[in-house]
Amino acid sequence: MWTLPKPNSPRLGCAPRRYDAPMVHIIPASFAHVKLLAALQNTSFPEDPWPETALAPLLIAPTGFGLLAVNNSPIGFALARVIVDEAEIISLGIVPTARRQGYARAILLGLIEQCRLRGAATLFLEVAAHNEPAKALYRAQGFLETGKRLRYYPNGDDALLMRSPLQPEATPQRYWLSKP
Repeated sequence: MWTLPKPNSPRLGCAPRRYDAPMVHIIPASFAHVKLLAALQNTSFPEDPWPETALAPLLIAPTGFGLLAVNNSPIGFALARVIVDEAEIISLGIVPTARRQGYARAILLGLIEQCRLRGAATLFLEVAAHNEPAKALYRAQGFLETGKRLRYYPNGDDALLMRSPLQPEATPQRYWLSKP
């Protein structure tokens, strides 16, 4: 389990961050969490709801995994899969009332670490072209735009394709997560 350090704690050679996030625990999600994950997905993205039946196969497959962000109650999630040396973020969301507080960054860093531990050398994702906060989050973690999928989402929005190389333990000092 990973937690954010207390505000104002030193971060090995990193520039100060713009904000301090409250304590959050990043924990593994399992098939037992499928109802919770569906609720978080549908609260985070009401325009694109996913049924539990869409999430269950990902959590059962040996290549898939999920993470939960918990701060007194579940506030976010990430779903991904790793196949050989490539990983893909399937979905990452934070409930609207907990956004812009550093939780998405925390769960993304936990997801990146899990992808590395599972042998991924590259991480891919699709993000809505109009989602500026998400694009900024991914760019800040080294993702670059590599393409576009026209009318990718059910509402007709385009998706940007983004990619980041994952060097094994390349920059651990960038992480402001710490083990409890």
